[in-house]
Amino acid sequence: MRILLVFVALGAALAQPAPPVQIQFGGVRVGPPGAAPAKPIPDSHIVAKVDGEPITAARMRELLQGAPQQAIISVNNDPKEFLTWLYTMKKLAAQAEKEGLDKKSPYADRLNWTSHQVLMMGIIETTRARNTPPEAEARAWYESHKHLYGTAKVKLIYVAPQDGSLEKARVKAESLAARARAGEPFGKLAKEHSDDPKSAALEGDMPTVHPGDKIPAEIKTRIFAAQPNEVIGPFERPAGFYLFQVIAAGAPPFDESKKTELIEKLRETRTSEWMERERKGTDVKILNHEFFQALAAKEMFGQSPSAVQPQTEIKPDTPLAIVNGKPVTAEAFTNLLKGVSPQVRGNAVRMPSDFLSQYAFMQRLAAAARADGLDKKQPYLGRLTYNHDEILTQALVDRYNNDIVIEADEQRKGYDANPDRFRWAKVRVLYIAYSLTPPPRTDPTAPKILNEEEARQKAESIVRQIRAGADFTQMVQQHSEDAQTRQKGGEIPLVVFDAPGPPEIKQAIFSAKAGDLAGPVRLPNGFWIIKVDELGQKKYEEVKDQVYEELRAEKFKKWFEGERGKFQIEIADADAIRQLAGPPATEAR
Repeated sequence: MRILLVFVALGAALAQPAPPVQIQFGGVRVGPPGAAPAKPIPDSHIVAKVDGEPITAARMRELLQGAPQQAIISVNNDPKEFLTWLYTMKKLAAQAEKEGLDKKSPYADRLNWTSHQVLMMGIIETTRARNTPPEAEARAWYESHKHLYGTAKVKLIYVAPQDGSLEKARVKAESLAARARAGEPFGKLAKEHSDDPKSAALEGDMPTVHPGDKIPAEIKTRIFAAQPNEVIGPFERPAGFYLFQVIAAGAPPFDESKKTELIEKLRETRTSEWMERERKGTDVKILNHEFFQALAAKEMFGQSPSAVQPQTEIKPDTPLAIVNGKPVTAEAFTNLLKGVSPQVRGNAVRMPSDFLSQYAFMQRLAAAARADGLDKKQPYLGRLTYNHDEILTQALVDRYNNDIVIEADEQRKGYDANPDRFRWAKVRVLYIAYSLTPPPRTDPTAPKILNEEEARQKAESIVRQIRAGADFTQMVQQHSEDAQTRQKGGEIPLVVFDAPGPPEIKQAIFSAKAGDLAGPVRLPNGFWIIKVDELGQKKYEEVKDQVYEELRAEKFKKWFEGERGKFQIEIADADAIRQLAGPPATEAR
């Protein structure tokens, strides 16, 4: 399987092995800081033309609905390149659909999975919005939950079980409460009757109550609902009875920040509760554990060990699990895996019950989204369209790649057309560094940093000594300033003519003969002296596979560039297009 990696900024396309189509765009165009707010763009304003057909602002908005962040980045960087990519993708997707590739695996499976994902997220987003409470409700919630935000100053009387009896403690606590409410000083009663020596010595004074204190919610709620100096309780607990006098209790006012915080909190709580209810409607029963064990082993080790091979024959219609009363066959499960990422696939085979439960949940929410008509509404329609076109573009790319045929004579001609690029050289190098602005030498014992002319003279002197008979390896060990090659006597990996590398170095190497000394060659960081030990050329049989892949890539590139070039794109108002797209999410934040 091959994948299209579209480099929009470079206007090129290459085929690489991986599952989904990947779109890579250029950098981000950043506007001037402090710019005035842009004026609204009329729907009828023409921002571009494609093959002479005007693209209005209204149409551009449609094209951008649901666009992924990479697309927004591309629009900001180069609107023309974005439109070229978009219309090319739409054309290729339409061709793939015409050929029926949208009905074939794995593309049909990917379309199914991604559409479920988009619609699931759509219904979650819309449900979250519906769950937004009004301000009055958030305010009421705050008033009834002040104990989560405020502080309080209280006095305490603690009554322990009397002679092991909670009932006697209750009678005493209620009596003390009645006396306090009748007007007796609470502090005096605490000092004389509380069974908590520490607070009794302080006439019942307790440390300030904070939201995070471990006090039962029932007591906290009563404290923050009490009036100043009100006596509340007694509260029965396993260790006895607690009686409080609330000296003061309060919370910050319900301001704008609290309103925003609580509206979000209540919205998320309601949405989470709704999702949990929906999730509970899923029932999964695994019927064939051996199959999943073998599949997990294959996923992790590349093949199924005999120890976990299923004992029963697995056919396409063999039921593997029951989800909400419906069987999931081996064929259905296998096709489902074709639509997911490698990470999800790994989780699916290791934890099939969890995966099937999550998939059933996703199906349930996607069905609810369709019932709400979200598949016909923006931005979800746009997201579905982008996913559809990307997957089918990939399908056509795969089909085209699979159809490319390179005949043997064509392959041989590809080699013979430029055999020099398969030349190789075995060399050793010696490196003398220099600096264009060497710092002053403050330590006489430290090696001197040479300027360019000093480095040149040193390199030329070394060349003369080697030509006069000095051993190259010994000179490397004495003078080379590249530690890695110095340890190997100057040896470097095999140099291949068409491999990446400084052209000056390759020119010096491949202009020489075996046994020659080349250089010194100047590069921006230093001078290189090169000993050419061996020269050779790879034979056709050694590189024919490389030639084959290169010819395939050339044909693919020619085809793809031809498809890209079929559209005439004219940009009428690039700034308007960027404004319609808006900044990428990283800028927006």
